[in-house]
Parts: sequence; structure tokens; C-alpha cells
Amino acid sequence: MWKVRIRTVIALGLMAAAVLVECSCAAKRPPSVDRSHALDCPKPGVPLVPNHDNCSFDWQHEGPLDFLAFLQRNDSDFGACFITCRHVGWIKRADVPKLIGLLDSKASCHDVYPSTTSGYLQTPDVDTSVAFQALVMLESYQKGYYPCFDKVGEPFSERRREFLDWWRRQQH
Repeated sequence: MWKVRIRTVIALGLMAAAVLVECSCAAKRPPSVDRSHALDCPKPGVPLVPNHDNCSFDWQHEGPLDFLAFLQRNDSDFGACFITCRHVGWIKRADVPKLIGLLDSKASCHDVYPSTTSGYLQTPDVDTSVAFQALVMLESYQKGYYPCFDKVGEPFSERRREFLDWWRRQQH
């Protein structure tokens, strides 16, 4: 009988040690990047592209690389992502090196458009790629909000060079 009690005590001790180890490991995990940010949405009455508020992405908890993966999904019913609000401060400085690393990507992905009709009509029709969307994100980082399509009509290579020059200056 005393052997059973000793085994029980040993088993309980091992379980308690395992819980302590798990708790100490969890405390050492780096915190995820805070993605909370402000939204700058159109005023009521601004015409939106009909039936095109389709971008069901978790903006407050996921980042730019997650969004690029979202845009690469193979969903035939998902032609483009129409974004209603500007995401102020969503792209963080820590995201920039990873996005720069994607500027040579040949992978294709779905388009992104503003869902205001004026913004949609002003956005040129381009062949989109991960590299193109990464550059839009980098330019959006400069502006402070995503999406920023100010330079979309300019040649990709020129925009890429301009951003990289700007980024180098920021490092000094």
C-alpha cells in the first residue's frame, strides 16, 4: 500500500514539474507584434464599389506577410480584395526588411483595390504579383497608412529604386 502512495506522490510531483516548465517556457516566448491600429474610413455617403467589401482579413491580429499569403490563396471566387478603410500604422518598421526581401518575387497574387468608386476608378489595371503588393506596402509604410496607391501608375523599377534609396537614408 505504501508503494502505491509513493508512486502517486512521485507522479504528482512530475506533473507539477511539467506544469512549471511549461509556464516558464511560455513566459520566455517573445510577444507577437502589436497589430492594433486606427482605421481611416470614408465618410458616410461616399460611394463604394457595389458588393465589393470582400476582404475578410484579420487586420488587427495579422501582418503584411500574412496578408500576402491571404492574397496568394487559390480561390476562384476571390478575384480581388477591395479595402474600404485605410489601416493607419498597420505596417511596422520591423516588417520593412521582410517586405524588401520580396521585391524580386515572381509569385502571383490577387489584386487589391480601394473600395471607394473614385479610388477604384483611379487605380490603374496592372498585373499584380507579390513583389508589386510588397512595394505598395513599403510605400504605404512611408505614408503611414495601407493601402496607399499614390505611385501605382509609375514604373515598378523606378518606384522600387526610390523606396530603397529612401530606406537607406532612414538607416543613417
